[in-house]
Amino acid sequence: MPLVHNVYYDLRNSSIPSMLGMMLQTAISPGNKVIHIAGDPHGENAILVEIDVGCHDLFWQSMENTKRAIGTALFTALLVSISFYGFLQIAVVRRLQRLTSIILDFRRAPADASRSNICSGRVDEIGIAEEAFRQIQNDIRAALIYRTRLAAIGMAVTKIQHDLRGTLSSVMLASDTLETSSDPEVQRILPGLLAAIDRSVELCRSSMSFAQDGVLDLNPHRFLLSTLIDELFKECHVKPPYELINQVSQELHVVADRVQLYRAVSNLIRNALEAGADQVIVSTFIKEDMLELDVADNGPGISGKIISRLFTPFMSSTKFGSSGLGLSIAREIAMVHGGDVNLVVSGPGRTVFCIRLPLPIDY
Repeated sequence: MPLVHNVYYDLRNSSIPSMLGMMLQTAISPGNKVIHIAGDPHGENAILVEIDVGCHDLFWQSMENTKRAIGTALFTALLVSISFYGFLQIAVVRRLQRLTSIILDFRRAPADASRSNICSGRVDEIGIAEEAFRQIQNDIRAALIYRTRLAAIGMAVTKIQHDLRGTLSSVMLASDTLETSSDPEVQRILPGLLAAIDRSVELCRSSMSFAQDGVLDLNPHRFLLSTLIDELFKECHVKPPYELINQVSQELHVVADRVQLYRAVSNLIRNALEAGADQVIVSTFIKEDMLELDVADNGPGISGKIISRLFTPFMSSTKFGSSGLGLSIAREIAMVHGGDVNLVVSGPGRTVFCIRLPLPIDY
């Protein structure tokens, strides 16, 4: 037995860091040195076993064990990878491929109801995506049906307005004879009648242009806003106890299409009167570079059931015989001018709509 040991290791006081240190020391020690190992056999605390081993032999034996461990680990990892790949293919990839195929199929024919997505009932993210896509399909199909109906209505309205424009032209020719009448009552109502006919003709023209081009044909110019409100009030022909109050400044000018703005404000006022209000106040405020025109009434307010679809065409009215287009038309006119229409407040005794319009550059 060698009397000199290069490395000494006691298994009775061993730990993982000490074992790794010993292995590192045997690996980097040059030459064929001797390591002395001492320890107790399992279950025999009274017996001490001491072994001398060459560092070189121990190193190569450790390498062989390491190779076997790495091989076993790689084989196990390969089996786990194959199993996981198969699970992903069955549980995730194939389902995503099916969902992708349904989306592409729906894109080719979105109006075909037979191409609906059948949900699998899963509760994970794929199931949530399937349910969301099913709702998107329903929304898009409803929008397509709605657009088709609007197109049919638009075509019919265009034809009606074409005939109505000819009828109004005949009315204008007939009204020319009224100008020569000496009847005071005729002379009193004639200016309002002619103005109403002119606005009707202009509305027919712009509506036909909108149906053909898809956008409102604006003719903006500068005018006094208070004068427009006064004309609108006169056309409403309200009598006590109904009251229309014009609080617009007499010196406030706007640059807009007068006919279209008249139409937008008129829709808001008529909606208020039809809802049961007996007082309507029109006022203006200036905030930064925007003009805010408020139309306030003392009516019963707007039902909470329709507030979310207030500006949706054909859906924002609960009055019998009403088309539900007034608010949507008012918003469209304001947006074409670079502004918007919003409901500020609504409740019993007070409802306020605000039309926001850009101020003139030289204001």
